[in-house]
Amino acid sequence: MWLVILINAILIWLVLLAQTAVWSLPAGFNFLNIVLVILIYILVIFGPHRAAWWFLAFGWFLDIFQFNVFGANLLALGLCFGIVFFLLSNFITNRSLYSIWLLTVVATFIYDGVLGLFTAWRFNDWSIFASVHGELWRLIANLLLATVLFYFFGAVSKRVRPVFLKDFKRF
Repeated sequence: MWLVILINAILIWLVLLAQTAVWSLPAGFNFLNIVLVILIYILVIFGPHRAAWWFLAFGWFLDIFQFNVFGANLLALGLCFGIVFFLLSNFITNRSLYSIWLLTVVATFIYDGVLGLFTAWRFNDWSIFASVHGELWRLIANLLLATVLFYFFGAVSKRVRPVFLKDFKRF
């Protein structure tokens, strides 16, 4: 049990290190949200019990690393976890690339919306919602990372795979 906790802690720190490395890239390249995409995959592959701990750990550590209202990341990731888990358990029936894309789009909009609300409230500047340019690039970057991880996990394990391709028959 302690070995599993240690391995999870090391993996959390490695993902956080990669996320902080992405934040330090020049403008235009720092849109990728590695934490959010990894958390969606943890939820899809390992289930809600392990994913809940990862969401809590990432939310708490991101609150420490970022200069936002303390608790904003924890609230945003918790809301993402709840809605993505609700969609995954009630509406999405398989683990195909399209379902991963849908979960990534929903989680990206929720996470950025909640953090945008906290930022607008903190600085009393509501014009932050007028610009969708950064949101579009963030969404594209997250979808590209989700696609790469889907094919990586598809090659490594049988838990995610393109379900509809095996049912296709040529005439």
